[in-house]
Amino acid sequence: MSVVRVEGGWAGTAMRWLGRLTAPAEIGLAFVAGLLAGGVVLGFAPGLRAAVAVSEATLSDDEDATPWRDAVAAWRSDFWASQRALAPWGAALALIAVEAVLAAVGMLPGGLAVLVPLFVVACYLVRSAVIGAILGAGTWRTALVLPAIRPGSTAVFVLVGAALLIAGLAYPAPGLIFGPGLALLAATWLGRRDVAALAARQAGR
Repeated sequence: MSVVRVEGGWAGTAMRWLGRLTAPAEIGLAFVAGLLAGGVVLGFAPGLRAAVAVSEATLSDDEDATPWRDAVAAWRSDFWASQRALAPWGAALALIAVEAVLAAVGMLPGGLAVLVPLFVVACYLVRSAVIGAILGAGTWRTALVLPAIRPGSTAVFVLVGAALLIAGLAYPAPGLIFGPGLALLAATWLGRRDVAALAARQAGR
């Protein structure tokens, strides 16, 4: 999201709303750019960290936020540590994508009915991966478990994902441009809430 400092009034309000409207596309672009920059195979983990960095800047109230600078810094920092922390989620999601394609063409037992549990598992893994990107390296156990102990947030994300999928099938071009970014933005917002709730619970012990 390009940040342009503007004064108050209608012009400032218009610029802020324009930034919010384009943010989902930029979040998706940050992930794709990070994925390609890592050669696809090694790009999932740093690409996800870059997309989450843009998402967090979008969610921030700081008018001086620099999302793309944060995205580049997130991509470059702890490259190999992020591979160990997040690459397994990328591999699992890639496997689910392959299974979904095979189910869609009737090459898996159960046919299209298999797509529903695959979709739910994919949503869980996306939530988990985003939480891992928020927390940083060495927190994979928390990232794996937190979506399970916060089932309300996970259910909300599944519903959001289903709505985005349906909208994307109905309107492919806008769905491709905005859908992935909206999903990552929602996952980041929910993940930050869940991490904060977990920290508050631990502090209250």
